Amino acid sequence: MGWLGKTAVVGGFFTLLFALTLPTQAFALTALYGDYASWSAAAPTPQAPVDLSGIADGTLLTSISLPFAETLTFDQTVTKLSVDPTRVNRKTWSGCPPTCPDVLMTSGETLTATFSPTGLVGAFGFEMEPYFPTDFSMTLHLTDGTSLTQTVPGLAGAEFFGWVGGSVVDFTATCTGCSYFALGKLVKAEAVPEPGTLGLLGTGLTGLALTWLRRRKVLNAAHVLTNYVGGKEMKKFLMAMIAVGMVLGVATANAAPVLGGGWAGDNVYASLTDSFGSPYAITLVDPALFSITDAFTPGDIFQVYDGDTPILLTAIGPAPSDPFPPSDSIADAAWADPTYAHGQIMLAAGTHSLRVQDLDCVSFGCPAGFYTRLDVLAVPEPGTLLLLASGLLVGGGFARRFRREV
Repeated sequence: MGWLGKTAVVGGFFTLLFALTLPTQAFALTALYGDYASWSAAAPTPQAPVDLSGIADGTLLTSISLPFAETLTFDQTVTKLSVDPTRVNRKTWSGCPPTCPDVLMTSGETLTATFSPTGLVGAFGFEMEPYFPTDFSMTLHLTDGTSLTQTVPGLAGAEFFGWVGGSVVDFTATCTGCSYFALGKLVKAEAVPEPGTLGLLGTGLTGLALTWLRRRKVLNAAHVLTNYVGGKEMKKFLMAMIAVGMVLGVATANAAPVLGGGWAGDNVYASLTDSFGSPYAITLVDPALFSITDAFTPGDIFQVYDGDTPILLTAIGPAPSDPFPPSDSIADAAWADPTYAHGQIMLAAGTHSLRVQDLDCVSFGCPAGFYTRLDVLAVPEPGTLLLLASGLLVGGGFARRFRREV
């Protein structure tokens, strides 16, 4: 292989490693949804409803707080109202009764809202309904130019408008011919871009390779490319680095919740059905403590199953243990709040398949958001460190052999 060919091989190899480390969601295109079920199935997790229950009726607002530490700011004043069939201000909504949401009422035909800080919205959605009891054309316009239009009845006819993916900074809601309309049942999913497993491996191998080259003072790119690329010893060296990287990557495999990884969010979308993230496939070498807390709107009671066996039922009141180290501000606050339901159980070493259900999310509003965590209670076995050391020794042996033949 000539010098240019070898250059292309090395350049392509490291370019591929770099590309694999980019957040996968950075390339996602915006997809629009006109029904909540399809949106929730496509949206990333964690997902959470926007809780307006703590705001007094009639309050004038120019912004609201969103789950996962974000703010939504409006270009005009909106009024917070609770839908109630017995009242005059906002009497109807789709599904009310029995589920009557809190809504944001605006005057005029359009309302523009901006997210801050940007980049934290993986997906967002809400229902819209005109104020007057007749049909109106309502449209959701996004930053990237995409839009969704539906005909929405003003009499208990709220329709869902939502999107997943893309780089949406703001949106505009339009009700053609309306003088008033309302937004309700807002729900948000957090954007959690994570490099792929191969990307993490590539990053680690690149670092190991550069460190080795620096130690050997072989940083002359032309020398490396023309003499060692494609050689058998270089291949052996790279294979050794891959083996070391795989050993290092064992402990970083993702699950929900992650052992020792703090709080993980999830949602239940209907009573007595499994949560979006269920089942949680968990394999434990040692016993671990599983904890769960309600969040956002108090009142939900969760049943946890291991396979088909019920193992835990949450209860409203003080949390069963002291606060955990800070992990997620919403979950930490919910765990410390006795108005929410909590639960905790010791899981034995072995394999578990956990499922979470809400006994009645209709009464308190679906979707019902909650958080879980899995905490280490035992020191890792010495064998784990021995395995890591063995991998490093293998890589070091190949590196020394390669060095002698340079």
